[in-house]
Amino acid sequence: MGGALLVFVREHHTLYRAARRTGYDEVMAESLGSKIAAGAAWMVVFKLLDRSIGIVSVVILARLLVPADFGLVALATAMIAVVELLSAFNFDMALIQKQQATTAHYDTAWTLNVAMATVCALLVVVAAFPAAAFYGDSRLGPVMLLLALATWIRGFENVGVVTFRKELKLDREFRLLLIKRIGVFLTTISIALAIRSHWALVAGILAGSVGGVVLSYLFHPFRPRFDLSARDELLHFSKWMVFSNVIDTLGSRAADLIIGKTLGPGPLGVFNLAYEISHLPSTVLSAPVNRAVYPGYAKVASDQTRLAAQFLGVLGLTALLTAPVAFGIASVAPLLVPLLLGDAWLEAVPLMTILALSGLLASLRTNAGYVFLALGRSELLTVMNAVRFAVLVPALVVGTVYFGARGAAWTMFGASIVMLPVTHYFMHRVLRIRWAEQGKVLWRPAVAAIGMTLLVREYLAWTEHGLAAGNAVLALASAVVLGIAAYVSFTGLLWAVSGFPQSAEARVMGVLRSFLGSLREKAG
Repeated sequence: MGGALLVFVREHHTLYRAARRTGYDEVMAESLGSKIAAGAAWMVVFKLLDRSIGIVSVVILARLLVPADFGLVALATAMIAVVELLSAFNFDMALIQKQQATTAHYDTAWTLNVAMATVCALLVVVAAFPAAAFYGDSRLGPVMLLLALATWIRGFENVGVVTFRKELKLDREFRLLLIKRIGVFLTTISIALAIRSHWALVAGILAGSVGGVVLSYLFHPFRPRFDLSARDELLHFSKWMVFSNVIDTLGSRAADLIIGKTLGPGPLGVFNLAYEISHLPSTVLSAPVNRAVYPGYAKVASDQTRLAAQFLGVLGLTALLTAPVAFGIASVAPLLVPLLLGDAWLEAVPLMTILALSGLLASLRTNAGYVFLALGRSELLTVMNAVRFAVLVPALVVGTVYFGARGAAWTMFGASIVMLPVTHYFMHRVLRIRWAEQGKVLWRPAVAAIGMTLLVREYLAWTEHGLAAGNAVLALASAVVLGIAAYVSFTGLLWAVSGFPQSAEARVMGVLRSFLGSLREKAG
């Protein structure tokens, strides 16, 4: 993945320099491209490891806990996320966007984080038992009290680690996040094995907060002090981020709050787990790429041509890698769920099939928001999130009340479809990107993924009475191998029919050739 991005960015900048730049600018462009590619690679590797650990954790916990345990903690975290909207200023984004940020800016950001975390934690404490009464579950109050402590502790994280992202030194952030993730995993699993209760999930969250603070000071020498001298500058940038985060969080957490109240913690636990697994394309691939490319976008924001080219390149590569994962999850869900999670989670199968496609569309949409932030146009992200909220939440209420969790899943998929033209409208406004330009990088992955899905589903229908009948492990493994082979074959064929353009496929092929060449050299 990292190599593919690296080859892509280098080739793109080579063409760009030939047309537009010479001398020093050429060197700087290539250097920036290499840093973006390397940063994206580190974040993708982390997410792959993170989600791998997460999947192992889910498989173990699903056998130790019941859906209601997951639903209870999901409901508590959803309500706390709403309270934490008061601190949703994203000062890290402001520090990255402001190229000349000083120590005063970092101290001020840390001071504001501490103050807001304190206020949010106190509000959660006040709301804990009224919320338990509203949802009719006495367990909710104590859970929220401990999670309030986790919220307060997180506010003290060392803001200096933001420089890892700003300077594209994401290998260091990779190590920090991975150590923290392993600590959470070991804590959660150990306690779950001992007590088999929802408190294991709560303990894992608390361990993550404590570990995050300790590691942030071990990994970066910056020592923040209480200071508010730069508050006006930071708040000016972040004011639109607050509105955007409020709307986005309310929209993303609406399903938890509505399902928890309407259907209860059991169905909410099933929905949450289905959502987590089905959204692997966005969490494993697109999210870390977005995190890595934002600093690069910010550095070239003054050049619309370069920014547009980088966006389209990332979009194409994201589609090439996420489409087969999303369609694959939707195809093998009937085998995957009972095999990994057990029969208690069978209700997650139809939800996972629907939500996987919703996750794919989300992974293709979210990178646009980082373009807006890099351009200093965070109000556009706010408006876009407001449109999604206005479409999603009313429909989510109706869908959940009348059709249950499956209605909620279809509602989220429908909202993702509606957001495609909305996102394109804003991208066209800021970068003059046309539908044809986006379609050019998206159509081959889409067609190849659909072809793969049809073939895998036919194969699974055959295996019910054929070679793998009665052997779920063999059926799942063979379906995955067939899907990979089919997607690679369809993609190669479509790329050849298109005349082998310099697209994401070309960059991936270049990486493979380089890798095979290096192996031959070592063998020789």
